[in-house]
Parts: sequence; C-alpha cells; structure tokens
Amino acid sequence: MPKVMKRTTSAYVRVKDSGIHGMGVFARKRIPAGTEIIEYVGEKITKAESERRAEVPLNQHKKDRTKGAVYIFTLNARYDIDGNVPYNTARLINHSCSPNCEAVLSRGHIWITALRDIQEGEELTYNYGYDLDSYEDHPCRCGAENCVGYILAEEHWPKLHFKKKARRPRRKLTHEEIVKRQEKNASLPRLPFVVVLDNLRSLHNVGSAFRTADGVGLEKVWLCGITGFPPQSQISKTAIGAEQVVPWEYAEDVVSVVKDLKRQGYQIVLLEQTPQSRDYHEYEPHAPVCLIIGNEVDGVSEPVVRLADYAVDITMHGMKNSLNVSVAFGIAAYHIGNRLRDLSF
Repeated sequence: MPKVMKRTTSAYVRVKDSGIHGMGVFARKRIPAGTEIIEYVGEKITKAESERRAEVPLNQHKKDRTKGAVYIFTLNARYDIDGNVPYNTARLINHSCSPNCEAVLSRGHIWITALRDIQEGEELTYNYGYDLDSYEDHPCRCGAENCVGYILAEEHWPKLHFKKKARRPRRKLTHEEIVKRQEKNASLPRLPFVVVLDNLRSLHNVGSAFRTADGVGLEKVWLCGITGFPPQSQISKTAIGAEQVVPWEYAEDVVSVVKDLKRQGYQIVLLEQTPQSRDYHEYEPHAPVCLIIGNEVDGVSEPVVRLADYAVDITMHGMKNSLNVSVAFGIAAYHIGNRLRDLSF
C-alpha cells in the first residue's frame, strides 16, 4: 500500500483565496527576514522526466495559459523536485515580480525563505524564475508596480523589454507620429564624430553622405579634394535638405584636415581594405572619432592611410568585393554612432 504523505504545515502560514491566482499562502503572523518559512517538497525525479512533465500542463491548457502551472524545482545536477503533489502546501505560493520570499536550496532541502520582514496577513510570493524561451506561455497577474507581464526570472527582464518592443508591427506610424519622434531625436546633442569625404567624384554619393550624417547625428562633414560641395542640385537630390542642417566645411588638402583632426585628439578610422582592416563589427570607438571615406575607384588616398589609427571594412559574401561608397558609409556610421551612444560618448 503506497505511503500517504502528510500535508506540510508551518506555524507561519495559512492558506486562503488569493487575489493573484487561485489559492495562496498568507502570513499567519509577522515573519522576520531570513526566516525559513516552509519547505517545498515533492517527488524526486530525473532531469529527463522533469522535461517531460513540464510540457504536460502547458499542452493540457493551451487555451488558458494561466492554468498551465509547472511546479518543478532543480535539486541538483541529476535530480529535480516535482512539487505538484497534494501534500506540498508551498506549491500554492504564487509568483510575483516583486516577491517577499525566495526559494533557497539548503542541506538538500528547498526552503521558502523570507527576503524581507513580512507582515501578518500579507500574501507570500516568490519569483518562479522561468526562462525566456516560452515566456508568452506564462502570463503574470501579480499586480506589482514593476510587473513585467510574464512569469520570468528577473535576469531576463531587459531582454523581455526588447522582445516586447520588437513584436510584429500592426500598423505604420502616421506622418504626425514620425515628425514628433524626429523632433525628440533632433533635440539630442550631436555625436563627437566627423566624416571626411576624400575625393568623392559622385555628387549623389555626397548628398547621400549628408543624409546619413544627419540621421546618425554627426557633428560635421568634411569635403576634401575633388569632392563636390553645396549648393548643387545633384547633392540636394539625395541629401533632401540634410546639407542645410549638417555642419560642413570644404578643404582642398585632405591630409592637412586629417592631421589637424588628429592633433585635436580624434581617432582616425579608415573605411578601407588594408592588411590590418577588421570587420566593422569588431571596432569599438573611442570618442572623438573621424571616419575617412575614400574615392569610389581608388579608395582612401595613400598619404591619409599612413595617418590612420584603425581600419575597418565590410565583409562581402558575393562576387563583388565592395559596396557603393554611400551604402558602406551608412553601415559603418550607424555602427559607430550606436556604440558611441551606448558608451555615452
């Protein structure tokens, strides 16, 4: 005859209806921080069995994920504890994004332990610590001010924020919404980041560079050598007004410009294929930065190459060995700009 297990009890708690979900566990009296309140007990199972059992409640409640509860705790490298047994009172403790308890493995036992002082009548909660893989299967109803909407380990919250923002689009932004967003972005300070256009022959590429510089937030565009400069209709055609808002300056001698920027402390970075070039993803900028963009055919001038501190390129996986100048500039500029903002310049 199978052994009948006695329901676990504790002098600290009682069970009653919960405002979070179903039944809950509440403090019968004041519980000091650090108290081992009640043991989490259950059936000792292997890892393989644990994985199988974890899927069962979710498959049974596909239409109502709030009922797809999983009660499995890690015990050690080989075994888990399945707390989904009637004698485990601790299984009724609900999840919260702002918990007052935590599950602590101590001397081969799992104890629900007070994280802080818990007042009489307060519901006990802990963070169930689910991973991010199937977070949408576990909606949270804890009602805490910092609730993230899903039962999820706190270490995954930053990633959840990104995932929620990256959900499938339902509509396009209206023109008014786009303008409002751009007004906010345009109020940000320009980056300590300049670009030097070294003898570009295409005015369309020059105009495109202005538009990219505006989008990234560069502080200045240097136009050197044979590079055309505003006002010219072919520049305006691709810049679409960006040449009127981005600071720029023309100088015939590109070497003098780069030497002067180097004296000012700018890190001189080539977008060029050299034996020392690294993929642009690997480059970590140190402000202020000067990015050199070379001629469409000949690339960066040799005297300028010798002044550089770093060289980046863009890995190509097809027949062609390079991208259009304006496209390559856009890729590199956004990488550098984003990293500078991440580093707060």
